[in-house]
Amino acid sequence: MFTRPLKTSSGGGGTDWSKYTLMSATGNVSNNTFTSVLSVTGKGFLNLATVCAGTSGNDRSDIRVTVDGTIVVNTGETNPSSTQYIAGISTQDNIKYSTTWNALCYDYSYSQIAYMRIGNFKNYPYTGASANGGIVVIPSNLFFKQSLLIEVKYTTGNSNAKYYLSYGVKS
Repeated sequence: MFTRPLKTSSGGGGTDWSKYTLMSATGNVSNNTFTSVLSVTGKGFLNLATVCAGTSGNDRSDIRVTVDGTIVVNTGETNPSSTQYIAGISTQDNIKYSTTWNALCYDYSYSQIAYMRIGNFKNYPYTGASANGGIVVIPSNLFFKQSLLIEVKYTTGNSNAKYYLSYGVKS
């Protein structure tokens, strides 16, 4: 899922990416209560955690991200429409401008979020509902020292919603 080479430390500081195992996951949101789709104990980083509502006008999905025991993102779609908006958290390099309104919420061929699917940009941390989705854009990976928990749910509609995750775990 990573589209750019990860930098390693050149002896002048920075992150030694060779000490991390890069991982990704995707799946359907299949429950109307918050359900854990990722639980990591230890050190690592989060690059992307998003959820995209289904395709009908009454679909709604939510995502909650907890880092080291603190909820840092809790957002979803409060005014669902037939447009598939995206909600969650992502580094800015995952967002791709798209001139096609029908672009996918997450395009694996580009490994990026379609800009047109972002209803609202939110500041970090963000724990409020957002009309037409809300995405927290962070300049770089979000590191955790003890734990990472990602939970998703659909509130109304069917379970056509999908989640997308990109993260690393320290070896």
